[in-house]
Amino acid sequence: MAGIEHETMEIRSYRAAELHELIKLFEASVSELTQAYYTEPQRRAWLSSVDNTGLWQQRLSAGETLVAENSGFLMGFISFTDQGHIDLLFTHPQCARLGVATRLYQQAERRLFSRGVRRLHTEASRVARSFFTAMGFGVTETEVVEQKGVLLERFRMEKFFREKEEGSCNSLGPILNSS
Repeated sequence: MAGIEHETMEIRSYRAAELHELIKLFEASVSELTQAYYTEPQRRAWLSSVDNTGLWQQRLSAGETLVAENSGFLMGFISFTDQGHIDLLFTHPQCARLGVATRLYQQAERRLFSRGVRRLHTEASRVARSFFTAMGFGVTETEVVEQKGVLLERFRMEKFFREKEEGSCNSLGPILNSS
């Protein structure tokens, strides 16, 4: 995004008052950043939850959500649980490929590692698969899920850690099932 540099990005906890702005970011991200990967009916099905604020409140309260912000503009967000599940990771289309998702993911990873989590897992879209692969995740299973009568492909992915002597996290990289 013109004028926004990743050095001025602040990573902080999500505030409940930002719910509608966060949903709009999700909607813009899916609408604009997934066109090469999913059809229009698939994107509409994926977006079918945008009007259900109760569902969004429930999903976001199930774990911890961090946002990336610059001067009041939400650039992206990540939601994760203490069980190592990365539930949501989205960036605003104007902030794609600026390191926003990487910074959000790294902050979540550090927090989870410091809490003793040694396995991270997610269900990644076709778009997010390459990002999570770059972060050291491996695909354990390809799934097809139904949303509003439309089929969507996604990938179960995971990543394991071991403890280094100095106490920082060190990825073992993907450990894939051999089946």
